[in-house]
Amino acid sequence: MCKAIEDMMEDSRQEGIVEGEARGEARRIISVTESIMKNLHCTLERACEIAGMPLAEYRQAKTML
Repeated sequence: MCKAIEDMMEDSRQEGIVEGEARGEARRIISVTESIMKNLHCTLERACEIAGMPLAEYRQAKTML
């Protein structure tokens, strides 16, 4: 295979890995926050505060999925 094609395939693979990791992190953020809301019967804002994350981070995670 041509070096340029191999490089392009490797770049695509790396991009896929990064995207997959970002989606996994987004799922974790959502899961943790919603679990806190359910178990502690609190608002989204309070759950984010308990988790130590900005509300914007939770909202960004929701838009990724």
